[in-house]
Amino acid sequence: MRHVDTNGFLHSHSINYLTGSKQQEVTRVDTVDYNNYWMVDDPTKSILMQRPVDGTPLMSQRKPIKKGDKVWLLHCASATLSKKNLLYYLHSHNLDPPQAIQDAREVSCYERRDDNSHWKVSWEGDDEFWTW
Repeated sequence: MRHVDTNGFLHSHSINYLTGSKQQEVTRVDTVDYNNYWMVDDPTKSILMQRPVDGTPLMSQRKPIKKGDKVWLLHCASATLSKKNLLYYLHSHNLDPPQAIQDAREVSCYERRDDNSHWKVSWEGDDEFWTW
């Protein structure tokens, strides 16, 4: 996932915020890193609900994503490195971020999903579906 204007990567790592939610930090970085990989998952029919015994997410089942779909964004490195076999999702809060930024809210990685884990897909252009 890359930011349109800065070309930076959506990034998370196993460091938690010291304030606010105290959950795993999410940021933007300019370098390519394993912590930049995210998997798009469908909250209506999650492929991650079916997991092999070793806990590895099933990433081979893909379907087209339609503009406007609600998705979960799974942080791949956290899912792979979690000692508790947890999945960490991009999560939004109604909390101020650690640095005071006007009209901004904290975003983190969180090991549970709820309504604050849904993200709406959009892109520029006329294509109705995104396939990968």
